[in-house]
Amino acid sequence: MNFRTCKYFLTTCEMGTINAAARSLFISQQSLSQHIKKLEEELGVPLFYRSNPLILTEAGKRVEQSCRRILEELGSMEHDLGLYRGAQTPELTIGMLDYGIPDFVPPLIDQFLKKEPNVLLRTRCIPAGERIPTDIPLFFSARELGSGYKSEVLFYDRMVVCVRDSLLKQVYGDGWRLHRTRLREGDLSALEGCPFVEHRNTPLEKLSEMAFAQNHFTPKYLPIIGATEALTQLCVNGQAACITFAGQAASHSDFPPSYSISNMPSLATGYICYRSDVILAHPAQQFLDITRRYFSRRKK
Repeated sequence: MNFRTCKYFLTTCEMGTINAAARSLFISQQSLSQHIKKLEEELGVPLFYRSNPLILTEAGKRVEQSCRRILEELGSMEHDLGLYRGAQTPELTIGMLDYGIPDFVPPLIDQFLKKEPNVLLRTRCIPAGERIPTDIPLFFSARELGSGYKSEVLFYDRMVVCVRDSLLKQVYGDGWRLHRTRLREGDLSALEGCPFVEHRNTPLEKLSEMAFAQNHFTPKYLPIIGATEALTQLCVNGQAACITFAGQAASHSDFPPSYSISNMPSLATGYICYRSDVILAHPAQQFLDITRRYFSRRKK
């Protein structure tokens, strides 16, 4: 086991799926799966139950605790060594709220590191319901963060409902094509009786409730609660329908077909946020400027 393996394992624990963790780490799913497999072979025990989302075994929980202590000690050592050298390596952490690692983040990171190659850049996903950390200068979010924060709109998007044909066949039998036709016409009530994933404590929760209310539709939720990425995977696997952002659905080749929802206008769903009472350090200001230019070009 090495430090990189510890990081890969902990990220997989936090994200709940190999796909989501690989995106967060900016590596391929195959590469991450191989790292986890080699770690299990090295330790001689399975670390996850192969469920969806992944669940830690008892041995996995023990390894998770140890990995966290190891990386905390490593971070402390790097900090102390920087002080001994008389200079500390500049660091920047970007917080991810609501929707995991958006697809626009990797190109932004690439542009930033070309300008600031000596900065230690990290991303951190903040679980739904967790208090917003005050030690992170910048956040990507699907919502404004309220008083105390400046929230700049990056883009607008519309809401869609995603569902696989296989699930329509399972729920509606021979009449499933009629339900699909109604969906293509924007009729969300065509999914009456179909299982949905429920996103709690995120902007998707309120946006979904708005869509259901405007279409006079009461959803049938799966009795499962979890991280947005893990719940979205249930939709990808054809186990439930979900409401999400059109851009999110279009950016993934393995996503189920998406259908526009009547009465739902385009909404501001992408923000970069930072505290209004704090002057950003140079790395954070550079990243903010790069983000502004990137989305300014996309709007043209």
